[in-house]
Amino acid sequence: MAVSTDVQTTQVGIFMENGSGGYVEDISFFGGQIGFYAGSQQFTARNLQFTSCLTAIKHIWNWSFTWKDIYVYSCYIAIDCTKVGGATPDGAPPQGTGSITVLGELG
Repeated sequence: MAVSTDVQTTQVGIFMENGSGGYVEDISFFGGQIGFYAGSQQFTARNLQFTSCLTAIKHIWNWSFTWKDIYVYSCYIAIDCTKVGGATPDGAPPQGTGSITVLGELG
């Protein structure tokens, strides 16, 4: 994807929303506005590398999402869990991010 030092690029590596109980592994993202745009429940992502993305991971909603061995290089934001959008059509607040676990090794 295009590398940008401001918000000029709008490219997204993966837009993954909805579903339950998924798994992704061994993916590299280079450039773009967002590397992984995530919304799901009981999901695990492992061994992902983000280089020169404006935002590596953007959570739009989740119920228990696990990130393991996530490598972020030269990105402005590593993980953004701020809420997206306004109220739902029935007036309820947006789902938002419930819970994330980030696992890795130090050293």
